[in-house]
Amino acid sequence: MYLTIRFTLIQRVKLYITFDFGLAATVMLFLQIDKDRRAFMIEEYEEKEKLPPEHYKNLLRILAKIGYQGALDDIIYYGDEAGNKRSQTTMTSVIQEYNMASKGLVRIKTRPIRFDEKARTCKKFLKDRVNEMPRFVISSNCTKFPTAVKACRFNKTGTDHVDNWATHKVNAWEYFVVHEFPLQKAGMVCIAPEEEYNKRNDQHSTLRNVIDTHRVKEEKNENKPAMHISDAWAYKR
Repeated sequence: MYLTIRFTLIQRVKLYITFDFGLAATVMLFLQIDKDRRAFMIEEYEEKEKLPPEHYKNLLRILAKIGYQGALDDIIYYGDEAGNKRSQTTMTSVIQEYNMASKGLVRIKTRPIRFDEKARTCKKFLKDRVNEMPRFVISSNCTKFPTAVKACRFNKTGTDHVDNWATHKVNAWEYFVVHEFPLQKAGMVCIAPEEEYNKRNDQHSTLRNVIDTHRVKEEKNENKPAMHISDAWAYKR
């Protein structure tokens, strides 16, 4: 993560808006991803005790402020899966209310996300670099988010964030990261140096010789495995 001077929106680059919903606080973060898959946070928003139609009007004000000239339905929106739950009073969900307020143009995407997946993905994302530059850059216009990241803590069991003033900002950011920078588990096979040499130089090995090379002698527990299997995580895209 790197805090920089204020930068402006690039018109020909896709804009992302990611939400965390709630009456206590609703958060919207505005981001872009460049051709090198570096992410830039342009603007942040947080307001309390407002309904979706009011937040939607503020969304439009922010888009005008940052100079967005594209269509609303060209923006990619991410949010909390809990936003799909219907209110017993209105019989509509928060996500449906944003969709109705925008006349169908704001379509917020969600999916189930495990906490361990969020933690692993976001940790890699924060530490990652592209061409010796930070993968994630924050405009100095976003004054609250860096403080929120530092203040956010895991609970005692490590299964969720401690619910405090910082949680909503971090949650909104996590939905963006997990959707746009998903990780996949990759198995790595490290071949021992002597085996690597044999594979390159012994072109005439018989099948029997190869089997003997890898045979494990049960009576002696001295032999080290020829291969070491370990796990790694890499971006899917």
